[in-house]
Amino acid sequence: MNHFKRLIKLATRFSPGIVVLMLPVLAWAGNSRISCTPPPVYDAGRNWADASVPIPVPLPSIMEQGTNVDVDPAQVVQCMLIASAVIQSIGNHGTTMPNVISPYLSYADNKNIIFLMSKMVNTRVIIYSASSSGNYPLSFSSTGQPGVINVGDPLFSVVYHSSVALANTSDSGFDVVITFVAANRSVIVQRNCDFSSQNTSVNLPEYSVAGTSAFPVPLSLSCTASTNVNVTMNLTGTTLSGDNTVFTSDGSAQGVGVRFYFNSQPVSANQELQVGNVNGSNVPTNLGLSVAYARTGGHLTAGTVRSRVNLTLTYR
Repeated sequence: MNHFKRLIKLATRFSPGIVVLMLPVLAWAGNSRISCTPPPVYDAGRNWADASVPIPVPLPSIMEQGTNVDVDPAQVVQCMLIASAVIQSIGNHGTTMPNVISPYLSYADNKNIIFLMSKMVNTRVIIYSASSSGNYPLSFSSTGQPGVINVGDPLFSVVYHSSVALANTSDSGFDVVITFVAANRSVIVQRNCDFSSQNTSVNLPEYSVAGTSAFPVPLSLSCTASTNVNVTMNLTGTTLSGDNTVFTSDGSAQGVGVRFYFNSQPVSANQELQVGNVNGSNVPTNLGLSVAYARTGGHLTAGTVRSRVNLTLTYR
């Protein structure tokens, strides 16, 4: 049963007058290697990332089918190239296209991640940051398959491969798989129905002309062909003391507010309204709301009437 409601090691030893820096030992097959982690991979000697780790990516807490998930690599990943000789250049700055791992995401774009030098720590250690210009963000979308993405679940990966030109020695190279994982829990719900509008205004005529005549509120619900849901709704807002069917105005007019009607009957604040079953046909179903002026008592003065009311729509 679907239920959906809208509304990223440096050790120091101190002795008098002496600072001893204990740097990681460079031990690897070949003359260079790279590690990719959340930024900062290097922080003025206090943080030295010596191994790649999964890169956390923030997700919406709730996703529907087609929800966009934009990833700006510049905000989440940096890489540090370490070499046994002076680094002269690297041959490739781009990764492969993202390989989607999660069954809840899809990727139909043609963008990869481009790394550019952002800091030369020394001639053998260089920080590369993902470019933030032009090519980003990487845009994923939810597949709409219902389920849950938990913290740490793999989302997608890229491979970063390049040759490295080193001074006074043979050239080297590196390969690293950068895996991006969920930074937070995200629930994926199947979208069966679409609301016609998140914000709707109803413009009423002048009070002297309209009187207490009710005017339609243009709100509707459309559901997919495989859907048959039961719909309820309720209205919330500031109401008149002693009469919670009259929603007060914050406009300049005095002595007048508005009253909503459902199937021609007055609606109280927080009253659960049974819209009923909506069959999936992709044809909009009108919610049956209308609105009219309502006297709030006291002296009636000219001005504007403006009432803000929230509608919560629930379908099961």
